[in-house]
Amino acid sequence: MKEAMLYEKLPNDRVQCYLCAHRCLIADEKGGVCQVWQNQAGTLYTLVYGTVIARHLDSVEKKPFNTSLRRKQGHEKYQTVRGSRTVPAL
Repeated sequence: MKEAMLYEKLPNDRVQCYLCAHRCLIADEKGGVCQVWQNQAGTLYTLVYGTVIARHLDSVEKKPFNTSLRRKQGHEKYQTVRGSRTVPAL
């Protein structure tokens, strides 16, 4: 577990969390509203440090691959330069 950076220690081993808009007052051995942080003996620790929260599979190329499409359509003598502009191949 990793100690939080944005919190304030209060008397009786309580802490006030400043890591989200809820501004929770967290008693010893309890968690905040988000259930991501926990007070342990007056120190606020994260419960999810180092775990994957979200994972997305996303393609690198977002636009169509114009050069291969033009070759299929019989435009071998033209090449793509900066997007959709074409110039005669050398």
